[in-house]
Amino acid sequence: KSGSPPPPAPPPPSLPPPSVPATILNFGFPPAAPASRPQRALAALDLDEVEAAVIVSFADGSPPVNVAAEQMYIEDLGDSRVRVTIVQAEGGPAAEEITARAKQPTFLERMATELDVPKIDYDTAP
Repeated sequence: KSGSPPPPAPPPPSLPPPSVPATILNFGFPPAAPASRPQRALAALDLDEVEAAVIVSFADGSPPVNVAAEQMYIEDLGDSRVRVTIVQAEGGPAAEEITARAKQPTFLERMATELDVPKIDYDTAP
């Protein structure tokens, strides 16, 4: 007797239509060098933690840029890489403001601190 087929995988989160201004950030988490205290590998993180770290890291800048979870689409690209797409929301910061903040070195430093990893790099610049 054969069982029923497995249920279909849930659809990935839908990406914004191409006409919506968006900032796309591709993060790479390089392998950690031996450290005096153990730090987590990316595999131990979940995407909710990445989302929270992105929100805090944007808000921590000068000037702060406030983004909401509803504006973000986060994809695990495998091999210690994550893509975060942040769409411009009505009444929120413009995509240019989001991109400008993401280009500040303190943004990635804060992301690394929030996620308790040694370093985060962009695969490609925002």
